[in-house]
Amino acid sequence: MNGTPISLYPFVRITTLCILGGCLHKVYALPVLFSHAALVVGATSSICLEYFFSPRTIQHQIQRSLYTSLLLLMMGWCTFSARTTDHVNPPQYGNSVLILQDQGKKSGKSMRFIAKRMIINNRLMQEGERIFLYTTSNPILYKKGDVLVTLEQPLSINAFHHPGEFDFNAFARKQNIAFTLYARSEQLVHFPIEQSILENFLLAANRWTRRVIQKWISHPANRPLAEAMLIGYRDELDQQQLNAYTQTGVVHIIAISGMHLALIFLLLDRAVQLVVYGRKKALLSLIIVVPFLWLFALLTGASASVLRSVVMFTLIGIGNALHRKNLTINVLFASAFLLLVNDPKRLEDLGFQLSYAAVLSILLFQKPIEQLLALKHPGAKMIWSLVAVTLSAQILTTPIVLYHFNRFPTLFLIANMVAVPLSSCILILEIVLCAVSWVPWVAGTIGTVTSDLISFLNYFVTVLSRVPFASIPLLPSSMATLCGWFLLITAIHYFLKQPSPHSSTVILVSLLIQGALRTMDHYRIHQKKELGIFYIRGSTAIYHRHGTSATLNISPDTIVHKWSQRYIQTAGPTLGIVHWNQKELSTDPLLIQFVSRDAESGNRFVISGWPTALPPHPLLHFLHKNDAVVLDGTVPVWKISQWKSALQPLDLRLHFTAQKGPLIMDCTPFHDALPKP
Repeated sequence: MNGTPISLYPFVRITTLCILGGCLHKVYALPVLFSHAALVVGATSSICLEYFFSPRTIQHQIQRSLYTSLLLLMMGWCTFSARTTDHVNPPQYGNSVLILQDQGKKSGKSMRFIAKRMIINNRLMQEGERIFLYTTSNPILYKKGDVLVTLEQPLSINAFHHPGEFDFNAFARKQNIAFTLYARSEQLVHFPIEQSILENFLLAANRWTRRVIQKWISHPANRPLAEAMLIGYRDELDQQQLNAYTQTGVVHIIAISGMHLALIFLLLDRAVQLVVYGRKKALLSLIIVVPFLWLFALLTGASASVLRSVVMFTLIGIGNALHRKNLTINVLFASAFLLLVNDPKRLEDLGFQLSYAAVLSILLFQKPIEQLLALKHPGAKMIWSLVAVTLSAQILTTPIVLYHFNRFPTLFLIANMVAVPLSSCILILEIVLCAVSWVPWVAGTIGTVTSDLISFLNYFVTVLSRVPFASIPLLPSSMATLCGWFLLITAIHYFLKQPSPHSSTVILVSLLIQGALRTMDHYRIHQKKELGIFYIRGSTAIYHRHGTSATLNISPDTIVHKWSQRYIQTAGPTLGIVHWNQKELSTDPLLIQFVSRDAESGNRFVISGWPTALPPHPLLHFLHKNDAVVLDGTVPVWKISQWKSALQPLDLRLHFTAQKGPLIMDCTPFHDALPKP
C-alpha cells in the first residue's frame, strides 16, 4: 500500500482532532443550535473539499491539510457541544412514574438504579429528569424497563464534598443526573414490563452463568472473582482483595477487558479455521464470531474496554471479509471515533482512557522492546515476549494512572507475569465449565481446578501487596505534567524509529520540560496552606494543612475516628499529604475563635457542641461586621433557623456546613490562633 503515513492512518488524525475538540468543549461549550448548524456546514465543506478541489502544488497540499485539520477540530468541538449538555431540568412535583434504565447496583445496604422520571400532574404525563433511585427491594424483583410508581419526591444531590474525597455530584452530573429519590419497597408500586427477546435472553444467560459458577466453584471466597472475570459481576468482591489487586497493578484482569475478548476472539476464530478453509473462512468468521462477541459484550455490561474491543474486532472482521488489509492502529482509532461520536462523555471515562492507552502502547512499543534481546530458545523467547507486552502496555497507561491515583505499582511486572497467563487459563476454564455444566463429573473436576487456580492467584497477589514498597505514593501532578509525560514518550518513540543526534536532542529537551513541570507540581503542593471546617453529622472536624503535613482536630467519638482513618487513607494521596496528625477536641460546648491578622477579612468563630436548648452564644453580640460564624455538624439543621434569626440584626456572615458544605480557606491570616500541623 503506497502513501504517506498520514494517508495510511486517516482515523488517527480524525480521532485526535476530535478529542482536541472535546478538550475545547471543556473550556467553552458552544450553543447547541450553533453546534448542529456548524456540523452541517462542516460536513458539507469536507465533502466539497475532498471531491471538488484537488491540490496542484505542495503549497496547496499544505494549505488543504491545514484547512482540513482546522475543519476536523471545529467539527469535533461542535460534536461534543451538540451531544453533551450540563443542563438538568429542575425537579417537578407530582406523583412519580419511574422507568428503570439499568439493572441496578449495590450501594451499601440499598440498590441504586438509574431511572427516567415521568410526572403525573393534573392527569397529564410530563417528562421529568433522570434520577438515582435508592431502594431496599430485592434486586431480582426489578428489571431494566420496569415501571415503578411512588408518591415520594426527589431530592437534590449535595454539591459539596470534603477535599480529596470522591465527588458524587460531579459523577452524577456527567450522566445528567442531579437528583435522588429514596423509597422503601412498600412505597413503590411495581409494574413489570415485558422485555424484548434479546433482553430476556441476556438476563437469563447472566443468571444462568452465575448459577453455574455458584454451583461448581467449590470455595465461596473464589466465586466473586470468578463472576467478575467471566461476566463482569463485581458487587460481591471483597474490598480488601480488590485493593490488593489495585496496589500490585493487576486490577485490569478482574474486570472484563479487551484482553479477555481478544482471547475469546482468537479461540473462536481458530475454531472456524479448523472447519472452513479458503476465502470463505473470513466471511464465516464475520457471520459467526462477531455476533457472538457482541452478545458476550452485552452480557457483561458493555464496559469501555469491551466496547472498544468488540468494535475493533468487528471492523477487523469486516476488513477480512472484504479482503482489505487491516492497519491495526487505524482500526483502533476508528473504533474510538465511532464510540465517541455515539457518546462523547466516554472520553471522561477512566476505563476508556486506560483501555485505548494500553492497546496503543502495545502496538507502538512491543516490537521495539522485543528487538532489544535476540533470543533463540523458544521458552526464553516466549517469556521475553510476555515481558515485552507487559512493559509496553505500561508505557502509555502509567502517566494516566499516576495522574488519577498518585501511586506507582513497583511490582507490576512480576505481578502481570504471573497474573495475566493465569487469569487467561481461569477464563478458558470458566467458558469450558459453562459448556460442560450438564456433565456433573466433568463440571465438578473443572470447577475444582478453577477454584484452586483462583485461590493461588489471590494468595500470590495478597503476598505481593504486603511488600512495603509494592506501591509508592507520589505527589499529585497537574494536567500539564500529564501532557509532559506524553511528550517525553513521543520523543522516545521517535528516537526508537529514527535514532540520530536530532532525536536524542528531542528526548533531552522533553526531559527538561518534564522536569520543570514536575518541579512546579512539588512547589505548588509544598506552598499550599489551608484551613477547613468539615461537615460530619453530630461531630466536629477541623482540617489544617501546610504543604505535605496536615492535622485533623476531631471530636472524641468512635464514628468520627473511623471516618478520619478512611479519610486519611483515601484523601491523603489525592491531596498530596504525607504526614498526618490527629488531635481530640473537648466534649464540652466550644466556641473556637480563629483570629485574623487582616481586619477586612474578619475572624472566624466555629460553634461546636452547642446545646440545642440554649440560645445562640451571648458573646456573638461583640463580633465585628466582617467576622463570620461557622456552624459545624454538631448543630442540627432545625436549629440553623434560630441562629439565622439571632445573627440577622448583627449583619454577620453565617456558614452552616450542613447545607453549604465544608468551609475551606487560606490559613495564613489565622496563624496566631493555630498550631502548625
